[in-house]
Amino acid sequence: MSGGERPLVAVVVPTRARPTRLQWLLNALADQSVDAAAWEVVVSHDGDPDTARVLAGHPLARAGQLRSIALDRGSGPAPKRNAGWRAAKAPMIAFTDDDCRPTRDWLEQLLAVGGNGT
Repeated sequence: MSGGERPLVAVVVPTRARPTRLQWLLNALADQSVDAAAWEVVVSHDGDPDTARVLAGHPLARAGQLRSIALDRGSGPAPKRNAGWRAAKAPMIAFTDDDCRPTRDWLEQLLAVGGNGT
């Protein structure tokens, strides 16, 4: 995603020291059927070093589609979700957790029922 484009939907993910599950979720998101310019991912986490490595090294991060926010250790999922949606650039927010594996057409279906942001 280039700097001037605004995504249509942001996927917000709270996570806490579960880097393997987060990796699986990010891989499932990377396989979405919607154009990459249409969506972004914002992951709020507790600063766990293994989580930070997964986030920094994932292809979504290298493509500029993934951003992360480190919060204080001990922050629960609600503050992480709130920080994530507030940091999102997209007008539509989709929440998921690190132990979920969305189907390939998840965002396509969301955009079909939620509008296209125009």
